[in-house]
Amino acid sequence: LMIPAFIEGLPVVAIGANAFADCINLTGIQLPGSVRKINEGAFRNCSNLLEVELPEGLPQIPNKVFENCQSLESINIPEGINEIGENSFYGCSNLVSIIIPEGVKEIGNRAFDGCSSLVSIIIPEGVTKIGGAAFSRCSNLVTVELPSSLTVIEEDIMSGVFQECKALERIIIPEGIETLV
Repeated sequence: LMIPAFIEGLPVVAIGANAFADCINLTGIQLPGSVRKINEGAFRNCSNLLEVELPEGLPQIPNKVFENCQSLESINIPEGINEIGENSFYGCSNLVSIIIPEGVKEIGNRAFDGCSSLVSIIIPEGVTKIGGAAFSRCSNLVTVELPSSLTVIEEDIMSGVFQECKALERIIIPEGIETLV
């Protein structure tokens, strides 16, 4: 699905909450550069969604936006994103790779919970907070490198943030952590 940049002469600047939720036949989405906001749950439960092209200029990946999009394998998060919301990629069990750009400050609660195909993730410098259960049930996650900018991890490392990450062999924790619950 390619969303046009203009509808009836007006620019498309936002995607409404749950706008395409439960569209099980949707396999791809291309958003125009004019979009500056995607609302909560916009593509949630699109179980056959394989590819997404997000525009530059989005300030955040909203809560639950790709929740339970089980077929989604990879996504390139554009520069300019400063927050990955709660449950953004929850249950994206085929998500193999994700590139988190520099500029992201926060990763929300359960953002990648249940992304059981993720093998490794690099969290870039600049991220200061990782929410509770952010990477729980990523059962194939082997390595994680946390940035020195990180100051808050909202839950215990192994029984919260990385709970049930059975393949996890290595976590590099920086010295500057201020809050590790």
